[in-house]
Amino acid sequence: MHNVEVAFYTESGAVRSYFTLFVEERMPELSLSKNVKIGEVNSLSLIISSPVEIENVVIDPLFESEPDKIVLSSVSGTAEVPIRFYGEQCDYEFRISFYSGNNYHSYSVKLTPAFQDGNDLVVNVSVPQTSAFLYDVVDIPVTISNLRDEAVNNIKILASSNNGITLLSSDEIAKLESGYSSKVTLFYSPEKSGKDEITLIISYRDEFGNEVELNKSITINVQNIPAVDVSGVEIETKSVSVGSVQPRGMLGPPTSSTTSRLEITVSGDVVNRGSSYAKNVIVYLDFGNDREEYFIGEIEPSDSDSFSIPASGSERSATVVVEWTNEIGEVHSITKSYELNPIETATEMPPRQQGIVTPTNLVIVTAVTAIGVFAIYRKRRKRKNEGSRTG
Repeated sequence: MHNVEVAFYTESGAVRSYFTLFVEERMPELSLSKNVKIGEVNSLSLIISSPVEIENVVIDPLFESEPDKIVLSSVSGTAEVPIRFYGEQCDYEFRISFYSGNNYHSYSVKLTPAFQDGNDLVVNVSVPQTSAFLYDVVDIPVTISNLRDEAVNNIKILASSNNGITLLSSDEIAKLESGYSSKVTLFYSPEKSGKDEITLIISYRDEFGNEVELNKSITINVQNIPAVDVSGVEIETKSVSVGSVQPRGMLGPPTSSTTSRLEITVSGDVVNRGSSYAKNVIVYLDFGNDREEYFIGEIEPSDSDSFSIPASGSERSATVVVEWTNEIGEVHSITKSYELNPIETATEMPPRQQGIVTPTNLVIVTAVTAIGVFAIYRKRRKRKNEGSRTG
């Protein structure tokens, strides 16, 4: 407390006035209730401490925050007000104005709080297997957990692969509250053998609209073996000679000719060694210009189904094609060729047709001809005798 003398000088003399000025040794102080988490929206309290009661308190944060202005009618001792802002490793400046009961004050305060690394989204990828077969579909669960102190919005998920196809059960999460998790499924279908890297990119926005991006990678070894294959193929082969006889004129002998064809039956198993269903499974047998098919339908993981297809032709090899659709709608096929070894030969001749002129027929024709000639001779002779008598 100070006594102040003020003197006014005029023509008639000096006029003096005295008053008491209270000078505060301690001004109101500002502080934050918690450490500031870098890279995260911080929800904490701004603490105002004053040794004397102050009124008409106005605090303006000189950075982006909610709220952007704090107004208090009075503060006696301490007061706390909530404040939210994005954490960065820097000083935080405030301007405070108030009335102490004797004077008005306004000044700036810089705070250098304690910092700590902020939490983030945690992405957990549960790879069910370290290797996969070609064209199989592997279901990979992905769990996204929010360890931040705030909700995050507009989470987007992108997946890519160097040697395969990726598909997500859901590629966007609208909002994820603090402390909560969400699950999506990544469907992966390899199309090339070798080591493949799958990359997940997760982006989101915090409550202040700041965009954050995370990357997560996993590795899978792809075997050079298709998930669906054909095995145990057996081919029953029979070479059949087919003969034909053609008559040749009235007096000539009949002629005959033979042609050969193969009658085969191809049987085997279609094996699904993958971890997903094989759908719309069809087995095709290509034998020369002939194509036969055998529809199997659906084969469960680690299961098989058999087929048996007959065909005929003249080729010395047969081709088996297995076609199927995997669980993400991709159509694939495998092709295998087999050489044929006939194991049985049979000849089929049609009933032999006799010619019109046979020995029996020839005797009959000769006898009939002789009888006819004799009858004509007798008839002519009779007419001649009758003519002689008349004369």
